[in-house]
Amino acid sequence: MNDLNSVLIEGTIFNDPVKTLESGKCIALMIKIESLSRAREMEHRTAITILMFDECARSNEPLLSYGNRIRIIGKLRNDTGPEGSELVVIAEHIEIKPGGEKR
Repeated sequence: MNDLNSVLIEGTIFNDPVKTLESGKCIALMIKIESLSRAREMEHRTAITILMFDECARSNEPLLSYGNRIRIIGKLRNDTGPEGSELVVIAEHIEIKPGGEKR
């Protein structure tokens, strides 16, 4: 039996996307996720790395820019890098809402 590995996440792009392969088949970016309390005060802020591969990376690259709101459907993966272990989201489907925050 396979366990379910599916995530829906929304946030704001807060860095410029980085092509991690020369072919442009992989793009990495970070989004910030903010939760507000009922009193509209900042309660929680989280940053997570999103990876896009192949067609998902190529078709969305022109729309990925700082401040845009983004909704991602994907899978969780545990990556081990020079700074230790990190949980990342592998994007399978993306919806982008342009015109977000300005730098």
